[in-house]
Amino acid sequence: MKTTSAFPRRFLLAGGINLLASPAIVGRAAAATRGVTDDEIVIGTMTDLSGVTAVAEAPGEPAEGFYSMAPALYRYPDDPKPAVRALTTAYRQRFGFDINYLGEAGYTCATFTVAALEKAGRDLTLDSFIGAMESMKDWHDVFGGPALSLSPTNHHASSRSFLSVVKSKRWTPVMEHPLSF
Repeated sequence: MKTTSAFPRRFLLAGGINLLASPAIVGRAAAATRGVTDDEIVIGTMTDLSGVTAVAEAPGEPAEGFYSMAPALYRYPDDPKPAVRALTTAYRQRFGFDINYLGEAGYTCATFTVAALEKAGRDLTLDSFIGAMESMKDWHDVFGGPALSLSPTNHHASSRSFLSVVKSKRWTPVMEHPLSF
């Protein structure tokens, strides 16, 4: 039964780490067998859901309409940005499969760390590395994530996340800019 209000009558909050299949998606599929339709919104939390293509591509499309917040957007190999396409092509050539969201996150972490190491200089010490990390300001990754900044009092790097929704078996940004929290 469709809801008549602008707001859904059921909300299912899901989170936690599960890289093979999301319990929320399984729950949504089970709810559908009980007659729950589009008046349900399923919201995922944590980065384990956004960008995990297995969630978006689940057989029977139980994830269609699933929303999730994450600190970055998953960039598919056909992304229009040349830098993203070059990286995803090189990754596929080297490893034989497409980079996934966690690979993109790892690449971002690694390139951020390399930038801090370069900033620390050749005479690296623990103190120079910490100083370099804490002086990183408005650093951007190749994937278009939010600017990352650290300081002696802020080791959070970013307090911005993206809202994405599964549409036609793909994670699709609701908006291209991150939201603050």
